[in-house]
Amino acid sequence: MTPGRVLLLVCHGTERALLQNALRQAGFEVTAQATLRSALDALERSPFGAVISDWRCPDGVALPLLRTVRGRSDASAGIPVILLTSEAHPPALTSTAEFGPDAVLLKPVTVAQLLARLTHAMQRYHALLPLWQQWTQPDLVTLRPTFDAVLRASQRHRRAAKRLFGRLLERLGAWDEAERFYREALAAAPPPPWAQLGLARVLAAREQWSEAQALLVPLLERHPRFLAANDELARAHMMQGNSDAAASLWLRSASAAPFNSERLQLAIPTLLETGHQEAASSLLRQVLAFETAPDPELTLLAIEALADRGEWEQAKALAQPLLAQAKTPLAQALAHFAWFRIAFRQGASTEAQDHLRLALSYAVAADPLTFRPWLSRLLTAALADAVVAEEAKALAYRLNAASQDASARRWLHHTLRRLGHETLVEQIENELSAAARNEIAKGIALARRGEWQAAIEAMHAAAERLPGSAAIHYNLTLVWLRALETGAVEAKEALNRAQRALTNLQRLAPTFPYLEELQSYWQRLAAAANTAGTNIAR
Repeated sequence: MTPGRVLLLVCHGTERALLQNALRQAGFEVTAQATLRSALDALERSPFGAVISDWRCPDGVALPLLRTVRGRSDASAGIPVILLTSEAHPPALTSTAEFGPDAVLLKPVTVAQLLARLTHAMQRYHALLPLWQQWTQPDLVTLRPTFDAVLRASQRHRRAAKRLFGRLLERLGAWDEAERFYREALAAAPPPPWAQLGLARVLAAREQWSEAQALLVPLLERHPRFLAANDELARAHMMQGNSDAAASLWLRSASAAPFNSERLQLAIPTLLETGHQEAASSLLRQVLAFETAPDPELTLLAIEALADRGEWEQAKALAQPLLAQAKTPLAQALAHFAWFRIAFRQGASTEAQDHLRLALSYAVAADPLTFRPWLSRLLTAALADAVVAEEAKALAYRLNAASQDASARRWLHHTLRRLGHETLVEQIENELSAAARNEIAKGIALARRGEWQAAIEAMHAAAERLPGSAAIHYNLTLVWLRALETGAVEAKEALNRAQRALTNLQRLAPTFPYLEELQSYWQRLAAAANTAGTNIAR
């Protein structure tokens, strides 16, 4: 991210030249583009400190550009994005579930107006930058002090800082801290809608559905265009198996704003399941028109919708390049799942089963493997087929072990329970727990013999098998610190790795026994290392 560099996407040549010159005279380094495709390419090649873009271009709307920025995993996800439009009621503000643009300006835009908005947005971003720098991997130990420091330094941007802090707590999975924070924010008069939505997300994460809905329903009544709240309520209905209620909410939001691909991953399967094939196809056509290069998951949704409508040739035309261009096991799995959908709807049972088996085998072999919505649909289809049910269970085991994100594991378990596989969920957890316990016992035995590197490896293996176990992160922190104290490992790495495990422990179990003693132990060794001249990255 380069603060003075601005990516400018304006389709009309005269207007582009005018704004480019004005920005340069104001001291910005400007990269000007005339098409959405060239702007996306520029964004991939180079870092920018801000993006200014027309909402509607000849080759699509700016939704993919906005999603590319906001979907990043580092601090650059928060850079200012300003959209320019001639539409009186542009849908862009409500089209992203996470963070939208910083401003939407109605054309004709004066140079003074644009510079004022850009300056304000960049000031806000830089005021919040210490928080944005935690976006990649939030650290519970330093997050609250960082937030407090940002509030002290910038009273002007308090609300934006609070919203970002709440999302960082959620991203970290620190549900207790997030709930306390949102409830404190809701004590203000009037209660801010963002805090009400945040608390609803926390309650939903804990599967407290009725409490979450009690917040979301009145929130939507007061703010009917608050689509993030609409989507959260739809997800709550989906998790409870209320597909019809979820579908009605997706249909409602579809009339208010364009869908991005993330929302489609949830909405389309629900609409198809409840018989809204025409609405699903209409949504897909809308989004495909916006996308310059649809991702494979979006193409898979289109294939499923076409297959449900019996439009075989169109579905096959989309599926053929998916298979031809698949370069990784996960891409192969997705492509064969697409062909399974087509064959299954055509009644070609043997061909469908072959593609389903191939999709499963490629998915199980994929590395890395992360939980995606389409894998939930693959599991649903495979567990219903007795011939491939064992391969499906193998995939369920791998997905559960690979899902570091608690929400992904919850969605997986919800899928299995909805299909009547409660016993499988218990077996997965029991086997992972047993394997993790064996690794812990092995690590403790190795530590007692002074074999610190092997002990550390065993504890990490346990954490990989069961990332949601507070006890494992306690032992992992302890073994790193004990190894450091004996001089068996380098101080900087040991303290950083121990701090990471300690942060996970705090997130998972804020009231864990001996947590304070462990924190004091870390601080004592960190102080000793700093005294000895080791610079510890906090």
